[in-house]
Amino acid sequence: LVGSPGATGPNRCIEGNSWWSSLAEGKYLSSSEGPYDLGSGDDPAKLRANTPTYHAAREMPVNPRLMFATNSNFMQTRGNLPTAIKVMRAADTCISLEIKYSLTASFADIILPVATHWEGNDDEEWGELCWPSPFGDGNGQKQRKDALVAWRPLVKPMYEAREEKRICRDIIERMGFDADDAYPKSNYDQWLGYFLGMRELSEDLSRWEPVITWTADDNRKHHANYPEQQGKISFDQFMADGSYVAHRSPDDRRNYVGYRDDKLGIGENGEVVVADTAWPRPSRSGKLEIYCQFKADNVNRTGLNSEPIKPYANYFVPNRGYQDTFADWGAKVKGAYPLQAYTPHYMRRAHTCYDNMTWTQEAFRNPVFMNAQDAEERGIKAGDTVVCYNDFGRMLRIAQPLQGMMPGTVGIPHGVRSLFDESDPDNIVDRGGSEQMLSDGQQSNYFPQVDGYNSLLIEIEKYEGEALVEDCDRGPFLAAGIDAEGTPAYVAEGMYEGKEA
Repeated sequence: LVGSPGATGPNRCIEGNSWWSSLAEGKYLSSSEGPYDLGSGDDPAKLRANTPTYHAAREMPVNPRLMFATNSNFMQTRGNLPTAIKVMRAADTCISLEIKYSLTASFADIILPVATHWEGNDDEEWGELCWPSPFGDGNGQKQRKDALVAWRPLVKPMYEAREEKRICRDIIERMGFDADDAYPKSNYDQWLGYFLGMRELSEDLSRWEPVITWTADDNRKHHANYPEQQGKISFDQFMADGSYVAHRSPDDRRNYVGYRDDKLGIGENGEVVVADTAWPRPSRSGKLEIYCQFKADNVNRTGLNSEPIKPYANYFVPNRGYQDTFADWGAKVKGAYPLQAYTPHYMRRAHTCYDNMTWTQEAFRNPVFMNAQDAEERGIKAGDTVVCYNDFGRMLRIAQPLQGMMPGTVGIPHGVRSLFDESDPDNIVDRGGSEQMLSDGQQSNYFPQVDGYNSLLIEIEKYEGEALVEDCDRGPFLAAGIDAEGTPAYVAEGMYEGKEA
């Protein structure tokens, strides 16, 4: 992200939902070197590689002058959107690598189109070599499964789109460094290695056997230099079939049952005894720990908790939880923000992806779901445009009261595309309806590394201004250009009144 004067070493992990507020304040609390730091006092054989080891929190400076986003739509997915707007506008330069016109891209000074997973080129006769990252291919890693799915790009990159790693390599080289130090292997090489490294457990459980056969001819044909190996299927046949599926049978000894070896014991009373030695857990004891002293010690080491967390499950009163919707919990008197909003995933998109399609917008309207009695008390009916607000921001949506919603709760579908009404610059209203406008970087008061934006305290009122049009009627978001006054070529109905694109 940034080069911060005075920030040395690897302590540049801004944790959790404090991302935007830390950038705005110019400092953050570092309590971990990152997810792969096991620390000198930990046993790597017992702990997961992605188990963070925390250290005492220390304040670190940060000075975000250059923002570089790689196809992640960071603004729309990290909470605290009102602060994100200020940070992006305060930075000297914002660069966004995108496959679609996301909210993050709309705040970027430079948008670089990148290739999707459907686009690639391993043939120099087609032009510049380009291959998508092997990440996200659907096979997963270190998972036991019966099928290995073959995938490859379907078309060469369209227009001027390039793969992210190639863009980053060019930047590194132009800065005077060796790009091979950062990227020792190409995506194409990683893609081949992913499949060639796949192994299948033999039926007698004695060895792991290669799935793919690889020969010297394959190396020449596919511009590679991998060791030859004998597997179950040739690489070309595997790609033609589209997958490799392991042969299974009812008496297959390869069935995996956690916490035991391939033989279950029988206890004195005829009960099944589960061995815990063959499949040890990634804990200090090698067992499933309901009481986990390491977790408590690890988190308490940060010094961020108001009181030490316990090594076992227990209830605590969370910040901005249901109890905080009351001004007087004992007397059950509601406060200024009496509704607790949560953020369910929604069927028309995956997080913020695929929300730019009018046919799914028509099928799934993306309302605000609220309890029918709460709506009636506020004079709200189904189809009304409502404003959801708190101390951090305001957003509009169409109401959908439900009898099945618990009183005092609101469901705001996660991931909708924001559409800002800045007619009052000091009080931006999101007509797109993003729940991120209603959060501020709150983290768990029990475990500070846990985000708090899935629990929002808000109020809802019937909106007296111009009603929202349906999402499917407003048209797609496109980076099509701007007019002389800086207005986007596409604007929503009711926005920028008096201007024409």
